Amino acid sequence: HNEEKTVRKTLESIVSQTIEDSITLEVIIVLNACTDQTETVVRRFIAEAKNVVHWSLFVSEKRGKTNALNLGLEHARGTLIGYMDADSILEKNTLSELFNALKENENLQVVGATTQPLFKEENLTSLVVKMEKIFQYRNDHNGYALPIGRCIAFKKNTISNFPPNLHSEDTWISLISLKEYGFDTVKIIPALVYYTP
Repeated sequence: HNEEKTVRKTLESIVSQTIEDSITLEVIIVLNACTDQTETVVRRFIAEAKNVVHWSLFVSEKRGKTNALNLGLEHARGTLIGYMDADSILEKNTLSELFNALKENENLQVVGATTQPLFKEENLTSLVVKMEKIFQYRNDHNGYALPIGRCIAFKKNTISNFPPNLHSEDTWISLISLKEYGFDTVKIIPALVYYTP
């Protein structure tokens, strides 16, 4: 929703991914009740990069992240699903690492990339976020962390859809996986995704 200033960098990070030949990358973009120039930026980018990956673009008047996620999930053709926020930037191998982790471990159902904030300046917010990241790394190292937003991949059979008005879809899908499949089915891996808090 309304990401005209950031979405191009996000899309550039997707098309620059190092993906194995055995993985066909399908990118589904759902524009979620945008009122700015996000649609123009996205359409222009798709026209420039149309031969790089298979693109599907959906424009929805329904506002809400779960509406957008469900629309994308409904149209996804693959068995491995990844999603990311429109203001995030992936390292070159992030998607490959996420999908390979799911393919190589039949127990895994949900994997999340490690989030790394990008700050223009040091301030109280940057300090709080850095402390939060240290806590996340410590918990993951001890086996207690759930994938935290920004960029997550999961096996399509894990869920059929997201419930309406969900505010923390990454936590929800992780908890569903834990409940249905057990503790060793959810993991944060070292693949990186950057964001500006």
